[in-house]
Amino acid sequence: MNIFRSVSAHAGLPDLLTTAEFAAALRCAPQTVRKNLSAKGHHHGIKPLKQASGRLLWRASDLMKLLGIETQ
Repeated sequence: MNIFRSVSAHAGLPDLLTTAEFAAALRCAPQTVRKNLSAKGHHHGIKPLKQASGRLLWRASDLMKLLGIETQ
């Protein structure tokens, strides 16, 4: 999945993103996102949803706000 195309077009973008997809959209490593979350409690002001299994899911709407992409 090419996350940059999906974010810019908002076509086919899931409501929730994995840490890897979230990091790819921000052009950083997934470990950087996890490190910032551990150290600061957020990554650029965005907090993920935590599943019972411990998996982190990030809201696509938060990512689009961070990137300055307007949603309709």
